[in-house]
Amino acid sequence: MKGGLRRILGWLGWACAGLLLLLALVVTLARQFLPAVAEYREPLAGLLSDQLGVPVDIGTLEADWSGRWPRLRLTDLRTFADTEAGPEVRTRIGRLEFELDLLQSLLNRFPIVDQARMDGLEVVWRQHDGRWLHRPGEGEGAAVSGPRPGTAFSG
Repeated sequence: MKGGLRRILGWLGWACAGLLLLLALVVTLARQFLPAVAEYREPLAGLLSDQLGVPVDIGTLEADWSGRWPRLRLTDLRTFADTEAGPEVRTRIGRLEFELDLLQSLLNRFPIVDQARMDGLEVVWRQHDGRWLHRPGEGEGAAVSGPRPGTAFSG
């Protein structure tokens, strides 16, 4: 009985040591390759444009490791909806920063944000011909009587 328990505890100890080494390797690789995120600025802008239904431009995209968690920083983020016949909306965010919770992100297999910060928000929203910004999917220049919560960021 004692020999079996010792063997199980030995295997359990080696498994924990292996998991710790694997986690250290993942963290080291993440710290090494985070600066390469800047190469994905254009694809990220395209993805955001598709999701939001308006053109998005990202000035710079940076990633680094800050304290416990990896950090993603977007600067000079701009969105705009401008048509000749329809309403005009422009936004600019000077800096948008996310800290990811690495452990929860790995457990959920989806990026989990621990903290988010935004600085320098500017919004210009003009009305044309008595109409505000149309809802995504309803066509150019469709009239909207008032904002519908969650419409701008729904997928």
